[in-house]
Amino acid sequence: MMLKLILTAFLGLFSGSNEDRHYWNQFIDEHGMSELADVDPDFREELLVFRYFSEVYNGGHLQYFLNLDDYPWEETADAMENMGAREHARILRRAIVVWRAEQRKPPRTAEEFVEEAQKDELGEFDSAMYRLKPIIEDYLDKSIIQKYKRR
Repeated sequence: MMLKLILTAFLGLFSGSNEDRHYWNQFIDEHGMSELADVDPDFREELLVFRYFSEVYNGGHLQYFLNLDDYPWEETADAMENMGAREHARILRRAIVVWRAEQRKPPRTAEEFVEEAQKDELGEFDSAMYRLKPIIEDYLDKSIIQKYKRR
């Protein structure tokens, strides 16, 4: 519950109207903590993108790939493209290629994680993602608002 409140407070701070914030908060309440298999199919793409930027902004692409190792990464890139975030999708697709270029074992200790992070093989993708404008949340906000308004 606390994580949900933190996510809502942190991610709900965008410059939309009160009505727009209502849709964002509704999305977080209804889907933010959902398993992908359980999410309303109309909001699957939004959840994929939400999870992507939540992980990347908090620990880079390394964290995304490690924490969501069983996630449909290509489908996430497709979802970004469908929202109009083509450059974001291109970055993710390039990062996927690099990540899959070698056999990986998840780190078992904090030291192993730090060792992997210090390689910084995904840093260029993190930097590229952080520099993009508009930011991925802008595309996500727009998609969430449009879907709720159509209901």
